[in-house]
Amino acid sequence: MHPDRATTDAKRDRRNIIMAKVNVAYAKGDQAAIEKLMIEFGQ
Repeated sequence: MHPDRATTDAKRDRRNIIMAKVNVAYAKGDQAAIEKLMIEFGQ
């Protein structure tokens, strides 16, 4: 999920957005939001 692992600029942009959301959810201790983002990323 980390942006550094992206192979294109478009994928890097998507990963940056998702990682920012993960960081916010992590700071809040929101495990459900993290799991939802993991599913969203996998699709």
